[in-house]
Amino acid sequence: MVHHQDTADIPVLMLANKQDLPNSLKVEEIQQAGFTRIAEAMSARDSKVLPISALTGYIQSMSPK
Repeated sequence: MVHHQDTADIPVLMLANKQDLPNSLKVEEIQQAGFTRIAEAMSARDSKVLPISALTGYIQSMSPK
């Protein structure tokens, strides 16, 4: 799927759940762990990691670049 022609130029959004836990990976850590490379390999037009917590209902607002 990563190299499929139908995924080129499609925005990629990753939801980083469990942000209410003290040992959860932060957005920067997820990006450094390879998310950015995956989005680039998909030729994504835009990519974001959005921190959320299903338990608390926390969703960080997304602001445009």
